[in-house]
Amino acid sequence: MAPTPNLDALANGGMRFTRAYTNPACSPTRAAMLTGRYAFRSGVTGTLPFNAPGIDPAEIQLPVPLTAAGYATALIGKWHLGTRWGNWTPNLLGWPHFA
Repeated sequence: MAPTPNLDALANGGMRFTRAYTNPACSPTRAAMLTGRYAFRSGVTGTLPFNAPGIDPAEIQLPVPLTAAGYATALIGKWHLGTRWGNWTPNLLGWPHFA
């Protein structure tokens, strides 16, 4: 087993989540991860079909509090939370860089 001193230090000095709720599909899991809320609270309860408007624009996503705290944010990878504004959807929902 590879040594993981940094991860071990984080686990020992922070909060550990030993029980969690998960979703069986990608869209609700992404919504939960990016908002910090259960997927059913964000309105994304299943895999979104092609051209679905997607996650509610009123949902506060990670870049908002992180940017306010001085962090630079970017979203790299699959969005799959709707196409309300086409390819610019992540950028218009708070992500300054999306690729």
